[in-house]
Amino acid sequence: MFQNFNRQRGKRGRRVRSGVAGGISAITLAAGLAWAAAPAAQAASTFYEVAYHTNTGFLALVGVQVNGVTTLPIMPGSSPSITLENADPAIQPEQPPTPVVAYADNNDRLTTFGLGQNGLLTNLGFIVAPGTSPSISCFAESGCVVAFHSSTGDVMTFGKTDGLRDWGPAAPDTSPSITTSASGPTYEVAFQNTSGNLVTAGTFDNHGARALGMKAHTSPSITLLTNGSYEVAFQANTGNLWTVGEDGVGHNSGLGMMAGTNPAITLQNGSYEVAFQANTGSLWTVGSDNHGSWNLGMKAGTSPAITPNALGNQYEVAFQANTGDPWTVGSDNHDAWHPGMAAGTSPSLIAD
Repeated sequence: MFQNFNRQRGKRGRRVRSGVAGGISAITLAAGLAWAAAPAAQAASTFYEVAYHTNTGFLALVGVQVNGVTTLPIMPGSSPSITLENADPAIQPEQPPTPVVAYADNNDRLTTFGLGQNGLLTNLGFIVAPGTSPSISCFAESGCVVAFHSSTGDVMTFGKTDGLRDWGPAAPDTSPSITTSASGPTYEVAFQNTSGNLVTAGTFDNHGARALGMKAHTSPSITLLTNGSYEVAFQANTGNLWTVGEDGVGHNSGLGMMAGTNPAITLQNGSYEVAFQANTGSLWTVGSDNHGSWNLGMKAGTSPAITPNALGNQYEVAFQANTGDPWTVGSDNHDAWHPGMAAGTSPSLIAD
């Protein structure tokens, strides 16, 4: 199932500490990628797995456990989503944590691929809307749930908790994001509805539509926080990065995003960190770390992914560089991975 498969160990990473929080001014980007300052030594590494859509049309997995291109074709214009199953050894000591990927195959079928048991491929029997991408998250006690934009036009979830659920119509060309609760088999989904508003819904908090307008053709990202609530990051209809929590209070970062791109949010230092493509075309991270600009150019129309390490005090970001290659930076500045990515697609990653 893998081409050029090899097992790989992580290395001690480095972290660039440059840039400041604040407004994003227009700049001229270099054709390639360059560090803004000399990288500083980092005390620890985040071991992670990255899933992405290659420029040859297949699913690739790179990182600590695996590093290679599968023979599994992905739907054009769609991106995979990766998460960790059996992530809590205190709950499942007999089951080692293993990455699992959700994606739409070249027949638009929702499919999961587990790296445990030498690879487990499952066709879930649902059709994904063209040009959209599924999102997957797993519960601490075992089992996963997948959110996807169905060919019917609605956002659907399918998983262990309550089977198949329909959460209502989604805006064309947009994809949902899902997070699962650590305290029980509950989940929350964020998506843009056909009125252009942000929706948060699920078994955790069925809030429904919020009075927060989103930029057309963009999708939100959601994460669970240590206090048991959730936080959503999205591109507002003003073009700025916004966040909103379970309390419904929206926060305008005042930072402009590149049109047609989506932010990614994750737990970090008891709060959260957001990665996004700025309106300059550069990768930014803001939040508890407030790194600001990495001065690394991103491919037009693509979005980054972000994950914390096991302690939640460092993070790793994956993105498609303006060279077309997947890059990872953060607690492990691996830089470019190969082969390159499909145009208009974005990576996903999870710490393991």
